[in-house]
Amino acid sequence: MNFAAPSMLWWLALAIPVVALYVLKVRLRRVPVSTLMFWDRVYQEKAPRSLFERLRHLGSLLLQLLLVALLAFALADPFTDAEVREARHLVLVLDASAGMAAPADPENPDAGTRLDAAKARAMELVKGLRHRDTAAILTAGAAAEVACGTTGHPPTLAAALTNVQQTDAPGAVPAALALARRLVAGRENGQVILLSDHAPETRATVEGEASDDAPADDDPDDDPVTLLAFGQPGGNVALTAFQVRRSLTDPIGYEILVEVSNFADDPAEVRLDLDLAGVPVDVIPLELEPNEVWKRTFEKTDEAGGELVATLRFDTEESDDAADDDAEADAEPAPTATNLLTVDDVARAVLPARERVAVLLVTPGNLFLQQVFAANPLVDLTLASAVPESIPEGTVLVLHRAVPETLPAGPVFVVDPRNDSDLFTVGKEIVSPTVQATEAAEDSPLTANVRIDSIQIPKARAVTPTVAGDNAANRLTVLAETEDSEPLLFAVRRPTGKALVLAVDFDATDLPLRTAFPILAVNALTWFTEAAGELRPASAAGTVVSVPLPEGAKSEEWSVIDPAGAAEPLPAGLTEATLGPLAQTGLWGVVPSVAADADVEAGVAAGVGGWPAGAIPVAVNLTSPGESDTRVTVPASESGEASVSGGGRPWWFWLAAGALVLVGVEWWLYQRRFIQ
Repeated sequence: MNFAAPSMLWWLALAIPVVALYVLKVRLRRVPVSTLMFWDRVYQEKAPRSLFERLRHLGSLLLQLLLVALLAFALADPFTDAEVREARHLVLVLDASAGMAAPADPENPDAGTRLDAAKARAMELVKGLRHRDTAAILTAGAAAEVACGTTGHPPTLAAALTNVQQTDAPGAVPAALALARRLVAGRENGQVILLSDHAPETRATVEGEASDDAPADDDPDDDPVTLLAFGQPGGNVALTAFQVRRSLTDPIGYEILVEVSNFADDPAEVRLDLDLAGVPVDVIPLELEPNEVWKRTFEKTDEAGGELVATLRFDTEESDDAADDDAEADAEPAPTATNLLTVDDVARAVLPARERVAVLLVTPGNLFLQQVFAANPLVDLTLASAVPESIPEGTVLVLHRAVPETLPAGPVFVVDPRNDSDLFTVGKEIVSPTVQATEAAEDSPLTANVRIDSIQIPKARAVTPTVAGDNAANRLTVLAETEDSEPLLFAVRRPTGKALVLAVDFDATDLPLRTAFPILAVNALTWFTEAAGELRPASAAGTVVSVPLPEGAKSEEWSVIDPAGAAEPLPAGLTEATLGPLAQTGLWGVVPSVAADADVEAGVAAGVGGWPAGAIPVAVNLTSPGESDTRVTVPASESGEASVSGGGRPWWFWLAAGALVLVGVEWWLYQRRFIQ
């Protein structure tokens, strides 16, 4: 017999005062009386003490000593070596991924979700823990998290299970299993119980990599993982891809990539609705064959921007009544027999508004160059033959050939310069140069979607910047050069404004007619104005996203807003906000904290347009085929089983119960005057 708290045996010392009180004799007090006649008569009539009468006081002492011993041993918590050897160490891994939101039984909507069934089963396992058993609870949602550390206290474990929340992200099951295996490593009777609707090897992960801690395939018996599968097979139609990007040629155009997958063994009819800022963009009826994947790219134009929403509708027989259409658009998708999961029925993207740009083109005359800017619907073009004395603030100045000795303040785009300026010097003519892109061009927004090294230039001029690349006041970036390292395209960030120089003879080349220069011109205008119209791609649920803050912004004055509207302030000293792992789908946002709570709530309700000025929205979607496939991939024969039978009460419980019974017995004996 061993003791968990042997120091509690010091309570046995209470026997000393108990014995002392027993042997202590009460000293009688002398009192004068008128006569002893009556006392003598009582003394003479009193019979001599029997053996029982002499021992009944000793019995009371023994009961009290036994009571002290029972309480002391109960506090010391005794246990046997067998109890330690047979104690179980369980780690419950609860899959809280998006797929676990599917109904546990498609035929019985009241049965709850697969996660509800898994939590109920885990609760049974917790209630069945034996004395000396321990358990821990891990969750595999957007990330592997410890919901409850190792403990043998069932109420604590039950409370942790109750607090497990459903996520919209792919489950990080491999990471959670790796952590669980480390928790039971080296322990006898250690067991990992995975409660999921998929086998670990079939569940898609955010990282897309298997765990390094998984057991070797040639020794599966050493793996402590037992899988408890939940859910009945059912079909599901899902949006498995949704992205939006700006058109490479149309400044107000955008392209939508949509992919719809039918994870069912039966055909499915569905309607795809595309809405931008609450206005329908397109409606596409789909008839999907079993296991079919439908993919298409749409080209649209819009200048105002907004929240772009793709929604799958499964009721294709709809009324033509406008009120019915509005009610249907506002309704949330509901699970059906052919669509068990609803979180993948909606996908979002954010299309920021495009701002108009004022451009002043100073040129002796070049129709092609003029048409490049005139064809841009976002450009308000003004022509001039000379640089005016004053230039309106925010105007992009384009100088063709003739340039002043000192470039004006503000954004300046110099094309084919013929004379020197304070920013560069013009040298000899270069015939048929070989254009080479620099390393800086790979990451520069100016050369995005432009293959500089594929451009054929008959003539150019050697233009040498007069500022160094490491000059703090003028930061120089060379984007294209000749084989002799003569700069052909370079950008300079001046204290007075940005400047871009292109040393190409436009009269001897058809560059303005090719797609490369219009794209370069759009990139340049975006770079000059730092336009907010460049969209951020939609993010996948479960990923971590970094959102750069505006230049000069103080991060402690900004907050992160989740799709439910809860705000969390950013710490000080950050240049970018880190969001994630993104456990919920919808619109996240990085907003200035100076906005009132009412503004934030209104923004969440109204969408992108309702958020405070300067907010940076981030769209998050579940586009994971592994989660959207609700057909359970675990056969019933491969699903494990875990014991929930209890193992009796601990020793201290019976000792404490014995002490309680002993107190009752002593009270009854005293009331019956058997002891005193």
